[in-house]
Amino acid sequence: MQTEELVERWNAIRAQGKSVYTNLYRNIASFPAQEWDATASELTLCLFLFEGGARRVQFVTSDSDDLARMLAAVKEPAAIDMVGRNPSALAGALAKGGFHPIAQMQRWANRDISAALGGNGIINKTYGNINSGGVAREDDARQILDIYRKTFDTRISHLPSLGELKENIDHGEVVIHREAGRIRTILQRTIEPKRFYIHQVYNDGEKAWLHGIILSELRRYYAQGGRYLYAWIQDTNIASQKMHAKYGMAPDGLWDVVYANCP
Repeated sequence: MQTEELVERWNAIRAQGKSVYTNLYRNIASFPAQEWDATASELTLCLFLFEGGARRVQFVTSDSDDLARMLAAVKEPAAIDMVGRNPSALAGALAKGGFHPIAQMQRWANRDISAALGGNGIINKTYGNINSGGVAREDDARQILDIYRKTFDTRISHLPSLGELKENIDHGEVVIHREAGRIRTILQRTIEPKRFYIHQVYNDGEKAWLHGIILSELRRYYAQGGRYLYAWIQDTNIASQKMHAKYGMAPDGLWDVVYANCP
């Protein structure tokens, strides 16, 4: 389906005067003349994308029963992300379509990391003098990706491809700690002027290795005027929640419930 037809169908569904439900965040119109893997009815548009190592369904619908019917026709393994403050609103329709929740992710955030980085903060007191880690090299990409794939479910964690990871490394977004030639700690983050996003965290060694890396990266971000810090954390991952809480982070009310049509 071409971009022009997708936009027309999107607009037709929105023009019906009914409540519209969507998890489609992509600006389709910004990709003119592109061919998309999509299917549509008068009430529902489903777009199939391969992102973050998994096939994902994004949709817009004005009828939950019609959405369920279209999802039931999806035979290949796929995932759906429902992001919001009430991400279970369409849980019944998704279940009818064969999609069931496999993870509930909470966004944890700290709007001002000043106190967390201050001299009296528990992290700074405990790990403030630790010097660990360095920016990953492109030839580290395969080992890092192997660690990711053995540790995380890509449907939940949106893991990069090898090419994407090499680009991340080239941009300086992956910091590692190495022991005896083996990567033991990984922080993959995205730094923008007003936000620091913790994308992936992995550590199978000393806590000081990980906290030394995070503190160093946050101090650099803070020195450039940055204050906001956030990450997505699975609601069952208590260890990760405790780690992030040390940086003054807490749930901000936004959820991402991940659904899949296979275990």
